[in-house]
Amino acid sequence: MLFSFLFLCASDQSIIEFEEPTADIIIGQMRSGKKFSDVIDVRPFVNSFPTAKELVEIVDNLEFPYQSCYSDILSRLNVDCNTNDPEEQRYLALHFTQCYFNITNRLDEFPYDIADKDKTPQMSSHVYSIYTVMKTHLRNLCHFAKQSMFNEETSRQLINLFKSVIDSSKTIEDMNQTMNSSFISLTNSISTISEQLKQGQHILMVIRNQTITFETSVKAMTEVLKKPLEHLANVKAFFLMVIVSFFISMFLPEILLPMLLLTAVYFFGEKSLSNYFEWWEKSYFKIGLKIVYFAVCASYPLYKVSKNFVNITSFILKFLRIKKEPVYRIPRFGVNPLPKGPLRPRAY
Repeated sequence: MLFSFLFLCASDQSIIEFEEPTADIIIGQMRSGKKFSDVIDVRPFVNSFPTAKELVEIVDNLEFPYQSCYSDILSRLNVDCNTNDPEEQRYLALHFTQCYFNITNRLDEFPYDIADKDKTPQMSSHVYSIYTVMKTHLRNLCHFAKQSMFNEETSRQLINLFKSVIDSSKTIEDMNQTMNSSFISLTNSISTISEQLKQGQHILMVIRNQTITFETSVKAMTEVLKKPLEHLANVKAFFLMVIVSFFISMFLPEILLPMLLLTAVYFFGEKSLSNYFEWWEKSYFKIGLKIVYFAVCASYPLYKVSKNFVNITSFILKFLRIKKEPVYRIPRFGVNPLPKGPLRPRAY
């Protein structure tokens, strides 16, 4: 039982210790003689804002005495201290007198258990004299009580304001820590992204170098391929020159002699006709003769070339020692042609 009781007390103490105190709890603790810094831990606030130490001392010096019954009367009755109404003055003086006897622990001398209108006739002489003094100094007492209420309310608002400042500073501190954590995370993320960008840039440089190497290889390959093509073009030109040379060497005499004879006949014939006939120069017969001459000159060489083209090509290939590869025919499997034997004589 003892251990259970100690455990419950420790639990309640921890709950009270970590419970966020309200303004009423703080004022209640300060009424019992504690300071504001004894109820609220202001050390983080002072560490964060060293210049606020004087403000903390001012708040610690605030006092909240227990509220007197005079203030309770004013707050309950809501009476104007400067009233000129005799009935309100009498009513307020009666309650102040009752409060006085209550504070001095002589409430039994005051007729408190009867109606207000019957209290004055039932008072004793010394009670009535005190009532008269209260009524005489009613305004001063009323203003004093109101000033006490105003001071307490001002102190209460100051406590609320200061507590809000401390709570705000805690919130700002938490936000600062959160911002610092976020900034660190952001910095780490930026560093990671920078590293990834550097790696990507390195990969791009490697790809670029590989591309340059590939382009260099392609250019070298192109240069290598250009040389066989140039040689092939030279070979083509060589073959063309050889073929033309063979055509000229073989068929020029055969073509040239008939063309010379034909040209001589055309020249002398056309000269004679122009000498004997004056109209020959402007006639269509002369134009037709020229056309026939040019047609014969062009057709005869083409005829000779086309006729002997195969022979000339075979001759050039043999001259260049280009032989056609022999074609071997492979017989189908299982098919062996029988050798031809002598024919048998027929029987008649």
